Amino acid sequence: MSTFWNSRVAGTVVTRLRLFSGEQQQLQKYQCAKYSTVSNAKTENSVFDLEWQQALPYKSRYQMLRGFLKGGEFVDLSLNDFLFKCRERFGDIYRMPGVIGQPDSVVLFNVNDFEKVYRTEGIWPNRPGTDAVRYYRENRKDGFFAETLGLNDK
Repeated sequence: MSTFWNSRVAGTVVTRLRLFSGEQQQLQKYQCAKYSTVSNAKTENSVFDLEWQQALPYKSRYQMLRGFLKGGEFVDLSLNDFLFKCRERFGDIYRMPGVIGQPDSVVLFNVNDFEKVYRTEGIWPNRPGTDAVRYYRENRKDGFFAETLGLNDK
């Protein structure tokens, strides 16, 4: 019995040492970041960072879905009324969750926000809205786009 008790005591000591070691590593990371010149450098996008800090929280993934259910605030609304209601509720820029396997999309109402979104998309952004244009160009009967499909030619 004493051997079992000693191993339990030793196990708790090892566990306490591991916890202390983890806390010490976190403290070291914090101190390195605190005194690092890279983390303390002022960025050019301080206004952009301020806007992110003032953004509304995204409380639930299914928050918007509840509005479409019976008794919800989006039931029987036209597309324009739905968009204006979302603008009042979520602000000038918000993420709309994808439906039936579609990816999430960003909805913008302010012209100045378009530049911010396009700059954060990367060098080769994915624009899923061009699928309909591609289908039209590939299936046009007169063969106008037979040699090339335009800028999105693949």
